[in-house]
Amino acid sequence: MYHWPMNEELDIALIEAFLNSHDLDDRDWFTSDEPALFDDWATGNGAARGAHDPPVATSRAAAEVIRNLVVGHPATPAEVELVREARDCVIAMLLDGEPNELDRFVRELPVRMRVGMGSAVEVEPAARGPLGVAAAAMLAAHRLAVSGDWPRLRLCRSEDCHWAFFDRSKNHSRVWCSMGGCGARAKARAYRERQRTR
Repeated sequence: MYHWPMNEELDIALIEAFLNSHDLDDRDWFTSDEPALFDDWATGNGAARGAHDPPVATSRAAAEVIRNLVVGHPATPAEVELVREARDCVIAMLLDGEPNELDRFVRELPVRMRVGMGSAVEVEPAARGPLGVAAAAMLAAHRLAVSGDWPRLRLCRSEDCHWAFFDRSKNHSRVWCSMGGCGARAKARAYRERQRTR
């Protein structure tokens, strides 16, 4: 099994890449009708494609983790369907803040414990392919929850975006994935609305 150095920046990049495996034009890389799309996403710098915030080196590290988890294990429709449902449950949980059926999917993800350097016990994916990627993302989410940083993972407030990002603002109040994109469009819409009501 491929091992990688765990750190918070890598965890953030992994969960962002996992959640942002769809794009603003409604293309979903996780579709059981076309499991090869998952392989394209996983081997084509999927993590860099979905990472707004992490430094490029960290995004590349997340992309490497994802690629190494899928090498030699082509996606099957059943695996991709399970992983898509797990991803969508996380997105729904971030949108409405309520627990949902994520637990059911997480229970099916293969993980194992391993004794690492200095006798530290590490939990890692126990499979390759889509299930390995989902397990890595859920373990990253777990580590962010344990560190207390999970609430800083947000979805863009823009209704036509919902891109995942990690809020690095000092007062933890960021609401758009990018001020130059969704934030600027939201401000422009608000300005036009104010002008109409005058």
